[in-house]
Amino acid sequence: MATSPRPTSPRTTPPGSTVNVYSNGPSVTGTPGRVRLGKDMPDLPNSTDAPTLHAARSTDSANGRSWMDEKRKNIAAYEYLCRIGEAKQWIEACIQEELPPTTQLDEGLRNGVVLAKLARAFDPDLVRRIFEDPKLQFRHSDNINYCFQFMAKVGLPTCFTFELTDLYDLKNFPKVVYAIHALSHLLAKKGIAPKINNLVGKLDFTDAEVDAMQENLDNSGIALPSFGNVNKTLEKEMAPTKTPEELRAEYLAEHTPEIVKCQSAARRHLAARRVAGLRAERERVRREQELARRREEERVARLRRQQEVETPAAVCIQSVLRGHLARKQVGALRRELVRITPAIVKFQAHARGFLARKHAQSRRNFYAKNEEAIVAIQSWMRSKKQHSAYSALLANDNPPLPVVTKFIHLLDVGAHDLEDELAVENMKQHAVKQIRENAALEQHLNDLDIKIALLVKNRTTLDEVVKVSSKKLKKTLSDEEIKKAAQVFSLKSLDKQSRTKLEAYQNMFYLLQTQPQYLTKLLWVMRNWSSEVVKRLVETCVLTLFSFAQNAREEYLLLKLLDSAIEIEVGDVVEMGDFVKGNPSFIKLVLQYVRGAKERQFLKSVLQPAVEKVCRCPLDLETDPIQVYKQLIKEEESSTGHKSAKRYEVTREEALKDKATVERIQRNYETLETFVQDMLGSITNSLGRMPYGIRFIAKQLYGALVVKFPKEKPENTLRVVGNLIYYRYMNPAIVAPDAFDVSSDPISPLNRKNLSEVSKMLNVIATGKQVDGHLAMASKYIESASTAFLKFLQQVMAVPAPETHLNVDGYSDATRTTKPVIYISANEIFFMHSTLHQHADEVCGGAEDPMRTVLETLGTPPGYQQDKTGPEISLSLTPTYAGSESGGAADYELRRLFVATKKEVILVIRAQPYGANLLDVLESHVTDRDEARFDMLQGEAAPLYASMASLASSSPTIASAGRNGSSPTVASEPPASLLQLKRHVLESMAKLESAGLVTRKDKYQSMLSSIVQDVRNKHKRRQQVQLEKAALEATLTTLDDKNKFLVDQEKSYADYINMCIQQLTAHQGAKKRRTLPFSRHARHVRDLEKQNKAVPKFGSYKYNARELIDRGVVVSIDVDNFPAKLYDRLNITLSSNEQGVFDIETSFNAIGLPVATEHDSIKLEDLLALQFENKTEIQMFEGAVTVNVNLLIYFINKKV
Repeated sequence: MATSPRPTSPRTTPPGSTVNVYSNGPSVTGTPGRVRLGKDMPDLPNSTDAPTLHAARSTDSANGRSWMDEKRKNIAAYEYLCRIGEAKQWIEACIQEELPPTTQLDEGLRNGVVLAKLARAFDPDLVRRIFEDPKLQFRHSDNINYCFQFMAKVGLPTCFTFELTDLYDLKNFPKVVYAIHALSHLLAKKGIAPKINNLVGKLDFTDAEVDAMQENLDNSGIALPSFGNVNKTLEKEMAPTKTPEELRAEYLAEHTPEIVKCQSAARRHLAARRVAGLRAERERVRREQELARRREEERVARLRRQQEVETPAAVCIQSVLRGHLARKQVGALRRELVRITPAIVKFQAHARGFLARKHAQSRRNFYAKNEEAIVAIQSWMRSKKQHSAYSALLANDNPPLPVVTKFIHLLDVGAHDLEDELAVENMKQHAVKQIRENAALEQHLNDLDIKIALLVKNRTTLDEVVKVSSKKLKKTLSDEEIKKAAQVFSLKSLDKQSRTKLEAYQNMFYLLQTQPQYLTKLLWVMRNWSSEVVKRLVETCVLTLFSFAQNAREEYLLLKLLDSAIEIEVGDVVEMGDFVKGNPSFIKLVLQYVRGAKERQFLKSVLQPAVEKVCRCPLDLETDPIQVYKQLIKEEESSTGHKSAKRYEVTREEALKDKATVERIQRNYETLETFVQDMLGSITNSLGRMPYGIRFIAKQLYGALVVKFPKEKPENTLRVVGNLIYYRYMNPAIVAPDAFDVSSDPISPLNRKNLSEVSKMLNVIATGKQVDGHLAMASKYIESASTAFLKFLQQVMAVPAPETHLNVDGYSDATRTTKPVIYISANEIFFMHSTLHQHADEVCGGAEDPMRTVLETLGTPPGYQQDKTGPEISLSLTPTYAGSESGGAADYELRRLFVATKKEVILVIRAQPYGANLLDVLESHVTDRDEARFDMLQGEAAPLYASMASLASSSPTIASAGRNGSSPTVASEPPASLLQLKRHVLESMAKLESAGLVTRKDKYQSMLSSIVQDVRNKHKRRQQVQLEKAALEATLTTLDDKNKFLVDQEKSYADYINMCIQQLTAHQGAKKRRTLPFSRHARHVRDLEKQNKAVPKFGSYKYNARELIDRGVVVSIDVDNFPAKLYDRLNITLSSNEQGVFDIETSFNAIGLPVATEHDSIKLEDLLALQFENKTEIQMFEGAVTVNVNLLIYFINKKV
């Protein structure tokens, strides 16, 4: 009978089972579930009736066996069966197979298959092959040997192992079970196998099974091993022998608490003895001190009693004697002093004089010795005091007038300040002109480059090259055109109508420059325009309007325009992906803005090392399996001249099966990853040098996207910013480094292709696009690099506001010493006028809109030409125009009045530097001393006015401003007197108060606070001018260098063209190559002569279709009802009478039929373009003939 599949507790075993018979009896200590044997226990139950069991007992008693031995043996047999069940269950858990029942397990293990599987479960390499056969053979011993080898390998002591015959011949199966138990404990201790369960008392067996097992044990005479102590025995056998020192250390470690406790008790006893001795000594000293104190008190008491008796009489006598002696001594001293008083006074005077002279001389010597230190200390004290006062000025939002008076002199405008600003303005004008000239020169060189490339590679004619090279770089207009344009914008014209139009144009461009809503709406409308020329002209006009952001003011205004455009563009998209997929109208302005001279220098410093490293690589880094496969075929066909045996059109999986393709891809990928890592490191390490403009635009774009899509993940929003920073800004400089001055060396097609591969992977990293199939192997690297690039983008956007970085605010124009000037052509002015007039309803607001008023003043726009620019003029911008005092112009006039009044207030405060507040100063009485101080200040300012006049006469900008009737503020005429100046200030204050800019309630403190703000920003303004000056100097140097390079390149192109012309002339005069008289080509030439046809200039060759098909040049011929056997009669003639153009003629000649001909032509440049695009076939004759592109080029180069 098999064992029960469900283990049960001995207490819950149903009645009649083997284990639960004695459940009511006492249990054995330490063995749960086992019942202690006693004389009063009932006999073991049987599944049969009780009489049978009683008969068995009687029979056993008759044989001389006591009931105690019978019970003990039955229990031993049951426990042995449980141990076998434990081993069976553990083996099943290890090998995941079901074994025979417990009573038949010995036969199941006898062939060693189960034990070999057990060894292979833990050490697969150990068991090479398990021999299995239904019949027991000696070869089964190999399986048992595998188990012995495994036991030895895991370190099972030999005392636990069994012999081969113990299992194979079943001589000692209990020892086998014992060895399995020991092995289970060893493997469980090592943590590589489950622990064996204790099933004693949990398995049910029939009496027959228990009796049979007991009979088997009795017959074999084998003593059962102690299964319960197998774990302890195993630990004892495997434990190393300990030395006496180790035993002593172990004993100490085990009995440390007792030793510490004993030591603590000993220390307490010794401490108690010492404390008792100290207490006794202290008590003895205290008693002695108490006795001495009582004796001293008794002695003092006796002395006091004796003194009380003798003191009164002694005191009286002493007092009388002291009084008499004192009076006598004082009288003698008085008489002596009266006698020597004159001598004492004289001596004291001499002594005081000597000491005073000595002290003064010592101080003079000290000062002379430490003069430098004293001066330094005084200077430090003055600076400290001045610094404290200036700190109070900076810290206080509304400082009092006395504090402001101390530092108001810092606002003096010197001639050098004006010279610096004028120098910046002139350099800006030069930079704008140089940028325009370089752009035109680059366009001219691009045209020449294209034509020369076609001349060299595609064999085109020189006519177009000569035509382009003969064109001038700048179109010089006729004198009549220049005169006509100058008359419209003449600053010297006295015509009222011309003056009104000039002022209106000045105001129109000022509004476009300072009010971003107009250009933003215009760019928004421009999205639907179809003419690319008009779009390009608008973008050029806008960049000209902002002077290509060459100084802080124009850069500030351009950034405000881009910020406004970003808000409109982002607000119109429905999904974030639409913004990336689309082409926002303002993006070209952003790219033009961030590609100035400064930005080009940045891109060059960041990308040049990595780009040059890629250009030095001689390999083709293509990673697309299909393209690599086709490239290998192309190389094979170009080198051999025969069609490749490989199939050209394959899938990606089929391409990856090609060994050469896989090797090429692996090589290219390893090289590509190195280049990408270098390029990415250069970009992320350039954060501190990145221009402010692109960082601010990225910040505003991120903010607008967050507002529009608040639920979008931040990393997705950063990906859009990454598209702007990398794809829009840096990627073009990587793909075309020669166009961005990143590389001065020419870029070969191979290098350009490799740079494109690097750019693709960088674009995936920056924008988070889905990895293409050919980049799948780099997905792990791309993921880690993309995470690092997101952190870089967060740092890119950490920039301050433009007002803080550029130090520009709404009052900047009012405080300028010169008016803003732009350099623009008349054609661009008319185009902008026409565009605004055409879209006035979309761009302008209501009827009171200033721009609408300007357009009404200008009237109908004049005509213009889209492809011309014309001569440039300088246009001073002003917000005022004839007949308008509203809108932006009125606001500007108020700002000008505020600034002019502030300058007059500064002069008043310097002339009258006293008073509690500004109102008291303005209303106070003017004294002659105040007038004299005012005249002195006017005299100090006279040289400044003189220098302003001289600079105005030499500067066209200031001269034009003066001729416009609005001179700079600092150049205005000085007031006649202080009283007149104060009256004018009070009138201006009244106007400003009516506008709400100042108020008498706070004593005009707002005006005083504005003066304080100017004091604070004066130094920043000077620094800003110096920075602009230095930046413009560097820009001009770069532009001049680039201009020289372009001029030299133009000269080299011209020399090359002249050389080509000379070679062409020499080639035309050379003798033609002679033709063999009896060759096929000679017969073809004679046929042409018979037909009165001229032989083509560059040759003519005739073949039949069968020959070209065999050579692989012709792939297929698809003509209805034209059999392949007639291909021999189909002639194909290839001729060329013009460079780079090839005529192909097909003719079919059959007996009795007229000759049928078809003509077609193809250009070599078209064939090269198809080869570059990896297109291997081209259809000709309206799809009737399919030709192999690579072999056709090879055939042409060989024949022509």
